[in-house]
Amino acid sequence: MKQDKQVFLRTLVKAFLVFIGVLNTSFYSSGLFAEAWELKPTVVLEERYHDNLYILSGNSASSSFESLMKGVLAFRRLSETTNIEGRLHANLSNISTNQQYFTLTSFKKFERATFGLDGSYRRDNTTRTIETDQELDVEVQQVNDVDEGLSEIDIVRNTLKLEPKWSYQYNERIEVNLGFSFNNVSYENNSVGTSLYDFQQQGITTSFSRNLSKRDILITAFNFSRYDYDDVGTTGDSSKVTLSYRSSISELTRNSISVGIRRSNLKTTSTDETNIGFLVHMVMDSKMERGHFSASAQRSLEPSGSGNLIEISELGVKLRYKIKERLFARVKVRGTENNPVSNDTGTKRYFFQLSPQLIWKISRWWAIGAGYMYQRREQLDGPNDGDNNMVFVNLRYSKAITLN
Repeated sequence: MKQDKQVFLRTLVKAFLVFIGVLNTSFYSSGLFAEAWELKPTVVLEERYHDNLYILSGNSASSSFESLMKGVLAFRRLSETTNIEGRLHANLSNISTNQQYFTLTSFKKFERATFGLDGSYRRDNTTRTIETDQELDVEVQQVNDVDEGLSEIDIVRNTLKLEPKWSYQYNERIEVNLGFSFNNVSYENNSVGTSLYDFQQQGITTSFSRNLSKRDILITAFNFSRYDYDDVGTTGDSSKVTLSYRSSISELTRNSISVGIRRSNLKTTSTDETNIGFLVHMVMDSKMERGHFSASAQRSLEPSGSGNLIEISELGVKLRYKIKERLFARVKVRGTENNPVSNDTGTKRYFFQLSPQLIWKISRWWAIGAGYMYQRREQLDGPNDGDNNMVFVNLRYSKAITLN
């Protein structure tokens, strides 16, 4: 079974690379020789102090200093009909720490239809979640880790995601979208007793959007996903229906709200459970003269390496503010509740994070940053409560390059 999975994964990756190659050649076949690659390499040197690096409980906590050298390469190539862009992140100070990820988005436009393919590969550790770098002018979405805090043993995790999609503009107001998703998660050095299992997720989503006006959009979406945990004989599926409304109040303020219902089913060797719940996703995003503010609230359903489906409830706030010409402040607050759908495995876990930071741009390419981060993790009816206080200072170099 695992050999069949490996063959299937290699086939998907090859198909992904072929698609990207076809997109790249389309730049030349369409006569767009003037289009160039835009590269933005970034190197960050950072020194940190933690009083509880792995957020362990009780006497297990220990303080430590940490020196990091991180590298990020963002790249993009686009035209009126074709787009390829991606991001590569690596821990350059110690590649063996397994803190790397790669993301790529692409699409090709035709007269009314658009074909796209997104992909990502993430390699990290269960005790440490990859921290996505944020440029001064670009917000990178933080990825929720449903397995955060499940294991205090350091286990290498590999996550591969592929998402082909298609859209068709029926007329000026109506658009139809169809998308598929594949997600494969595996643990390399998983030892007995950690209760983390390899799994796969396949999904299909179709949506219909209607432009109510130049600033308002109404979207109806349907999703079906299937989950397979072959190592423990567990299977599951979920069905979701959502109704979304997006509104641009002005050129600087955008709001969206999505509500829906979901039905999930999880079958193990001894149980068969069906669960019904609601879904919600609300976002308020506003650009100000000297900054940017965004707030979000959501409830979603995600698979976990614990062999369970997790209902995630999250509140988040982000603020970026320009104090002076070269001095910026950034604050992030996030609170999360992870609730297992099945009562037989897992317990509720709570997370809180507060992170203020100051950034001073020395020059066009150089910047110095300093900040503080507080992290709190609690587990209902469990002994694994803990918190971590971290202070850090970093030096960043980032430069945009154009290759003709």
